[in-house]
Amino acid sequence: MAYQSWRVWDGTSALSGVPQATPEALTKAYSLDSTKQLIIYKDADGNEGNVRVYASTVSTETIQADFDAEVARQEAAEETANQLKIEDRVAALETAQIAALGV
Repeated sequence: MAYQSWRVWDGTSALSGVPQATPEALTKAYSLDSTKQLIIYKDADGNEGNVRVYASTVSTETIQADFDAEVARQEAAEETANQLKIEDRVAALETAQIAALGV
């Protein structure tokens, strides 16, 4: 499932759906200070799991462009996976049809 939105981490909250990602753990893991900002991606179910660190001076336009590129990458990967599943089903059906014919 592709990401639906992003937010700038406020420095005080844990990630939704990831209780071990406390503010202290996030700050330490990403060496956050006043020169950095943490961007959190959220999926349609409200789960937050992917984060990106940017310099505090990076514009929201740049962050949005990166987010859009990530969503496009995810959607392409999902489409490829779905296509492979369809091809596998077609191959299995063809095999079953051949077996039923006794060929």
